[in-house]
Amino acid sequence: MSLYTYSKASLAIGEQLAATLEPEEYEDVYRIMSRFSYAEWQDWRTRHAAAVKKLATATPSAQRMLVKKHSREDKMLHVFAAVQYCFEAFEILDAIARIEIGSSYREMIGIAHDTLGQINDNRVSRWPWKGPMTYRDDT
Repeated sequence: MSLYTYSKASLAIGEQLAATLEPEEYEDVYRIMSRFSYAEWQDWRTRHAAAVKKLATATPSAQRMLVKKHSREDKMLHVFAAVQYCFEAFEILDAIARIEIGSSYREMIGIAHDTLGQINDNRVSRWPWKGPMTYRDDT
């Protein structure tokens, strides 16, 4: 399987995870996330990294079981973080798939750095929900 195929699958899994929330839960994520600055959210994700990875990489049936362990708010936070996790995987894999092998070592340093810049500039994962970001420090 190509990296491009993996990248598209990562995006699809993230979208499937987002769809596991009820419509009112999806809307409540905006309210909940407005309590976090972006840095505080990244700290939350670091503290819950193992659980988020487990949720993002689980089968749909295992995902349903995993979110049942959480309160309503924690479920929404974990799902949101897992969607970000999947979208980040998409961005990384998609950027890597575009790298053409065959350059010199020194040229590849520049290509790799440009690829990192592309990932950072095109981050849909920073706010994977439709609509505006609601982190406390984003206006």
